[in-house]
Amino acid sequence: MNTCGKLKVNYQSEVTEEFNSVFGVDFKPEDLTISLKEVALFIDKWNENITYEGISYGFDYVVSYIPIVFKNKKLGLYKLLFNLDGEIFDDFFVID
Repeated sequence: MNTCGKLKVNYQSEVTEEFNSVFGVDFKPEDLTISLKEVALFIDKWNENITYEGISYGFDYVVSYIPIVFKNKKLGLYKLLFNLDGEIFDDFFVID
Protein backbone atom coordinates (compact mmCIF):
# COMPACT_ATOMS: atom_id res chain seq x y z
CA MET A 1 0.00 0.00 0.00
CA ASN A 2 1.38 3.46 -0.81
CA THR A 3 1.81 6.19 1.81
CA CYS A 4 -1.30 8.08 0.69
CA GLY A 5 -3.38 4.95 1.19
CA LYS A 6 -1.92 4.59 4.67
CA LEU A 7 -2.88 8.21 5.39
CA LYS A 8 -6.54 7.50 4.71
CA VAL A 9 -6.64 4.23 6.61
CA ASN A 10 -4.70 5.49 9.64
CA TYR A 11 -6.43 8.87 9.80
CA GLN A 12 -9.87 7.33 9.37
CA SER A 13 -9.32 4.69 12.07
CA GLU A 14 -7.14 6.63 14.53
CA VAL A 15 -8.96 9.99 14.53
CA THR A 16 -12.42 8.85 13.49
CA GLU A 17 -14.39 11.80 14.87
CA GLU A 18 -12.17 14.39 13.15
CA PHE A 19 -12.08 12.34 9.93
CA ASN A 20 -15.89 12.19 9.83
CA SER A 21 -16.21 15.94 10.49
CA VAL A 22 -13.78 16.73 7.64
CA PHE A 23 -14.85 14.11 5.06
CA GLY A 24 -18.32 13.10 6.27
CA VAL A 25 -19.55 9.67 7.33
CA ASP A 26 -20.38 8.79 3.71
CA PHE A 27 -16.72 9.14 2.61
CA LYS A 28 -15.91 7.67 -0.83
CA PRO A 29 -12.22 7.28 -1.82
CA GLU A 30 -13.01 8.22 -5.41
CA ASP A 31 -13.90 11.76 -4.23
CA LEU A 32 -10.38 12.21 -2.81
CA THR A 33 -7.52 13.66 -4.87
CA ILE A 34 -4.01 13.36 -3.49
CA SER A 35 -0.97 14.47 -5.47
CA LEU A 36 2.50 15.63 -4.55
CA LYS A 37 2.81 19.40 -4.92
CA GLU A 38 6.23 20.36 -3.55
CA VAL A 39 9.31 18.91 -1.90
CA ALA A 40 11.72 20.93 0.24
CA LEU A 41 15.09 20.24 1.80
CA PHE A 42 15.64 21.78 5.23
CA ILE A 43 19.19 22.29 6.38
CA ASP A 44 18.59 22.45 10.12
CA LYS A 45 21.04 24.46 12.19
CA TRP A 46 22.53 26.13 9.10
CA ASN A 47 24.23 28.63 11.38
CA GLU A 48 24.99 27.43 14.91
CA ASN A 49 25.00 31.05 16.16
CA ILE A 50 21.36 31.72 15.21
CA THR A 51 18.38 30.86 17.42
CA TYR A 52 15.58 29.49 15.23
CA GLU A 53 11.99 30.46 15.98
CA GLY A 54 10.49 27.51 14.11
CA ILE A 55 10.70 23.82 14.80
CA SER A 56 14.24 22.50 14.94
CA TYR A 57 14.81 18.76 14.77
CA GLY A 58 18.59 18.99 15.04
CA PHE A 59 19.23 17.25 11.71
CA ASP A 60 18.65 17.90 8.01
CA TYR A 61 15.39 16.62 6.55
CA VAL A 62 13.04 16.66 3.56
CA VAL A 63 9.37 17.67 3.61
CA SER A 64 6.80 16.72 0.99
CA TYR A 65 3.70 18.89 0.65
CA ILE A 66 0.57 17.11 -0.51
CA PRO A 67 -2.67 19.09 -0.93
CA ILE A 68 -5.73 17.11 0.14
CA VAL A 69 -8.62 17.79 -2.24
CA PHE A 70 -12.04 16.30 -1.55
CA LYS A 71 -14.95 16.74 -3.95
CA ASN A 72 -12.86 19.34 -5.86
CA LYS A 73 -12.29 21.48 -2.73
CA LYS A 74 -8.89 21.82 -1.06
CA LEU A 75 -9.34 20.81 2.57
CA GLY A 76 -5.78 21.13 3.77
CA LEU A 77 -2.19 20.08 3.39
CA TYR A 78 -0.57 16.80 4.37
CA LYS A 79 3.13 17.09 5.22
CA LEU A 80 5.43 14.08 5.34
CA LEU A 81 8.86 14.59 6.90
CA PHE A 82 11.76 12.31 5.98
CA ASN A 83 15.29 12.05 7.30
CA LEU A 84 18.01 11.97 4.66
CA ASP A 85 17.98 8.15 4.75
CA GLY A 86 14.42 8.28 3.37
CA GLU A 87 12.66 7.20 6.58
CA ILE A 88 9.49 9.04 7.63
CA PHE A 89 9.91 10.55 11.09
CA ASP A 90 6.83 12.76 11.33
CA ASP A 91 3.68 13.76 9.47
CA PHE A 92 0.81 16.16 9.89
CA PHE A 93 -2.45 17.05 8.22
CA VAL A 94 -3.11 20.79 8.48
CA ILE A 95 -6.79 21.50 7.82
CA ASP A 96 -7.54 24.83 6.12
